[in-house]
Amino acid sequence: MNDQPRNRTNIELRPDSKYLNRNHNGYKLSLDPVPTYRTDLAPSTQPDRVSPSDHRYSHLRLYGMQNHLVADPWTAGQSYYIDRSGMVQCVQCDPSCGKLRPLVAVYKLRLADRDADQRYNRSLAFPSDRLCLVCDGTGTLHVLDTGERGGGREWKPQTVVKDAALDGVLMDARWVVHSSERLLHVVTLQLARGEAVKANGNGAQTLHWSTLVQAEPGGQWTLSVTRTLGSKGYPYYCALDYQATGVLVASDHPFRFVHDSLHPVAPVDPEPAPDPEPTETTYAWERYPFTWSQSEDELSVTFAKQADVQYRVRQTANSSIQVYANDVLVVDSAKLFATIDITTACWTQDANKLELTLPKSVPGAIWPVLLPGGPDESGTDGPTEQHADPAPNLDVPLEDCDLGPDDTYYTLERIASDHTVTHSVWLGRVAPLFAVRLRADQPSAIVLRYDVDACVWQLQPSPATDGCHLRHEGTLHTFGYVQAAKQQQKYLDCAPDLSYGVICESQRSVFLYRSSYGASGAGLRHRSGTPVAVGQLQYVTLENAGEIVGVSCANRSMLLLTERAVVAVQVSPDEE
Repeated sequence: MNDQPRNRTNIELRPDSKYLNRNHNGYKLSLDPVPTYRTDLAPSTQPDRVSPSDHRYSHLRLYGMQNHLVADPWTAGQSYYIDRSGMVQCVQCDPSCGKLRPLVAVYKLRLADRDADQRYNRSLAFPSDRLCLVCDGTGTLHVLDTGERGGGREWKPQTVVKDAALDGVLMDARWVVHSSERLLHVVTLQLARGEAVKANGNGAQTLHWSTLVQAEPGGQWTLSVTRTLGSKGYPYYCALDYQATGVLVASDHPFRFVHDSLHPVAPVDPEPAPDPEPTETTYAWERYPFTWSQSEDELSVTFAKQADVQYRVRQTANSSIQVYANDVLVVDSAKLFATIDITTACWTQDANKLELTLPKSVPGAIWPVLLPGGPDESGTDGPTEQHADPAPNLDVPLEDCDLGPDDTYYTLERIASDHTVTHSVWLGRVAPLFAVRLRADQPSAIVLRYDVDACVWQLQPSPATDGCHLRHEGTLHTFGYVQAAKQQQKYLDCAPDLSYGVICESQRSVFLYRSSYGASGAGLRHRSGTPVAVGQLQYVTLENAGEIVGVSCANRSMLLLTERAVVAVQVSPDEE
């Protein structure tokens, strides 16, 4: 696997204060009825699902938590799923009354002869307003010309591609025009099975990034490039950037390139590099030892005074702090593991010791080492991969239910098509909550926990091909807190305008969290007399509907797909 961390830019996500509400006091249960409309499904139109034959976490998550109801981001109010007969069904609400319209079958898949326990669930993606991709779970990708999807016309196949790289579940797809070429970029997730599981110990996940080229408008698509990224972790978020020059992946283990049909992946030398020849500069810290420790914000480096040793601290013209012992350079801030804030660095010296305080340029990041080949941190047995959790607001401490396992940490990385990791975001022990498509022409936004809130971060367009800027688009107030308390949660989602969030359990229960209770604030006031900022919780119960297998949120309605029915939930606009 190829990794070049030296080129990586570490990003610190700072929420926009105008989207935060420190006075939000949670949600108040409303007993008002929620308008719901239900259509029971005939056996042949019930959603197609495959149960996992493997009981490892990655298999259970992919098979058990896949959202089978896919919203069309280009046509408001329309969603699609694939039924047992292989028919792609369109589900839509009547915008005038909110009731469900009859199902419309738009395309029929030719079912492959393959055992159910050997295939993946079928999946859909909408890369443009006139294209749909359907993966049948056995390695066949259907590129469909949908026309204007609002008319309910039957879709026509443009190309059917069969390849092992397409044997998986669609994670993202993007249609781009580059140098007059029409390209389709497709990312599928594939899990290790059989002998591959034994070879990789606990198994491995692979993301296949495939590129299809169309020679002329309306013509055939040809598979031109295949790339593969591997990891022992699970991709909790995966999205191609605007020009499909990189893929953003959030996981508990990093994904790295293992195959590229266009540019071969540089092999990794399994043998460790030989140690450099001992020199005075390389082992200066052994002759003039020091200790170091760190907090989330700063480093502390301490030299215990030795007889006949003169210590001197020098700040160079290129903003570097250097420590000399008998004119031998021992520490140079330009060669540390990461950068420090020179402007606020300070040091003190007395008869017993020299102590330097070096603030970190990126607070919250825990350094595994101070400098390459240097001494271990004081109080540790050696280099460690453990990191502290970000605590952006110490007035609201994290609780046990907010965190994942003690040895699990998450990062969000942008991995470019040239195999380099260009940008990285440290997420700590809290996994991404979910992804949401805010606008049709943009990649999916990622929703991250911040204190008790859930902040929505959207990738922004960049003139540079390797740019990566995430902007805080909005906040679901107190949603992170209530989500952490739901032990039976299955799906998390929200409206594109962020007016409400939803938590669906596997069976029966759906919790609707609206950002505002109205102008009166549910009639609650502080002792000072000021109104309490409170949201509204509405509870929807689905009787005799079977397991919930899909959810799709619009600004004024929500669609639920269960084993036996389709349910439309009307969400009235907030009262100001």
